[in-house]
Amino acid sequence: MQYRVRKDITSSNTFTDKINNQWPYITPKEYQKFSKDEKRICGDLRGKDSGSLDRILVCKDESEEAYQIGLYEYKGKKRWYEKTAGYVPAEYGREGRPCFVRVLTLSPFKAILLPLLILIFLAGIVLGTMWYLNREPGPNLDDTAVAYKFEGLVNTDPTSTMIPMIDNIEVYGGPHVEQALINPEGNTCYFIYSITLDDTGEEIYRSDLIEPGKAIVGFDLTDTPAAGSYNVTINVEARDIDDYEQEVNGGQIQAVMTIYE
Repeated sequence: MQYRVRKDITSSNTFTDKINNQWPYITPKEYQKFSKDEKRICGDLRGKDSGSLDRILVCKDESEEAYQIGLYEYKGKKRWYEKTAGYVPAEYGREGRPCFVRVLTLSPFKAILLPLLILIFLAGIVLGTMWYLNREPGPNLDDTAVAYKFEGLVNTDPTSTMIPMIDNIEVYGGPHVEQALINPEGNTCYFIYSITLDDTGEEIYRSDLIEPGKAIVGFDLTDTPAAGSYNVTINVEARDIDDYEQEVNGGQIQAVMTIYE
């Protein structure tokens, strides 16, 4: 369908398309003065030619030279970033049936809003990534530790550190060991337990941080010695509860580890 710009309705407003053709239009307020029957909309005009061969708007300049543009199908709802600038008075058919072409332009506010929202979103990602990469990692708590209470094993003096005694460690068929490594309730520090063979200096077990009031009740040796009895040193490394990187008074326990086949 070919639509022609009407000459009987004049306006000082013009819309310039991408190739600098001028299209006269009336304002939305002026458009509202027409009757319901006259306000038929036959298409949308945007700056870029739609490429449509079914809906073409044609205009003649003062020298009667014609130029045209492909219209977009009128769907009522505009794109979210568009606004209605006005309406081009048009006609179609041999009898010149009247209609209007809606003129859609970019809304300045919405045009700024979208890039701004994208910028804010990207800035949030960057700041979040920076925070994640630079955040304090937090204490590496031993995930095998469980809440543990043993009658009489409670530290009532916050200025001291209570370290439980261990005389013997028995291992049956290794590498798993059923032995409680306790950080008594009332201590104001984390514990890290490690076990070292006295004759070789080899560390055969090391825990992560154990919170006060918790214990590791079973663990696996990293290397199980042959059957026999071994003198071992149980190192109890204490870390400040408020600054887990800061070492405080810990201790060492001399014990015997017996490996059974």
